[in-house]
Amino acid sequence: MRDTQLRAAAALTSADGAGQVDRTGELVKHLHDSLAQLLSFALIQLDTAQGARAGVRESALRHSRQLVKEALRSTRGLIGDLRESARAAPLAFDQQLLQMAADVSRLSQRDLQLDCQPLPDALPLSVGKMLLRAARELLVNACKHAPGAAIQLSLRSSEDGEGIVLSVSDDGPGLDPHALQDESASSYGLRQLPACLALIGAELQLFSQPGAGLCARILWRPQVAEGQPVRSQMTGSDEAGQ
Repeated sequence: MRDTQLRAAAALTSADGAGQVDRTGELVKHLHDSLAQLLSFALIQLDTAQGARAGVRESALRHSRQLVKEALRSTRGLIGDLRESARAAPLAFDQQLLQMAADVSRLSQRDLQLDCQPLPDALPLSVGKMLLRAARELLVNACKHAPGAAIQLSLRSSEDGEGIVLSVSDDGPGLDPHALQDESASSYGLRQLPACLALIGAELQLFSQPGAGLCARILWRPQVAEGQPVRSQMTGSDEAGQ
């Protein structure tokens, strides 16, 4: 599936941008064809009322009042439509991951291999945000520290179907996972990931050894998120068990 989902993500991002342009165009059309024209006609009637004899003035004022009321109704309808649009369902988590990966690929000028499967259930908002942040940190770290390596982002349900497994792996130079404890040898963002992920009940596992690439795997289960603290696991083995 090399690059297939990345191209899909880029297309999705482009389509989303195109959709935004379409919605903006519809808004402009509505403002011009409805509000602007109604208010223009109301202004014409008000101009007519100025200096006109009594009968004409009263008719023009009544008409202008009706036009303003219609413009007000149109405005309220537009506000309602915008509120409904704002409440539209967000993208599924796998699609959010693909968009994020497309952004990292664009910024780093690196091709990424993506294997992101749809999840059966939506994630809690706080969990999704943290996992997106963690995945981005891991991808950026791989792009920085594994030049020329193949980098893969993977998302799937856990084997028991109760949680998810999110992984970022590369076939680069690898590292000693315990080097994460050394502030001079690792990025601040990567060092903070285990503690941040523990806040949502997720666990970070690192599988690596020098010269053998790196696999960072995040495990999350709803029941863990509800209760117990989680610790990260770091191992020198390159057996990621994917």
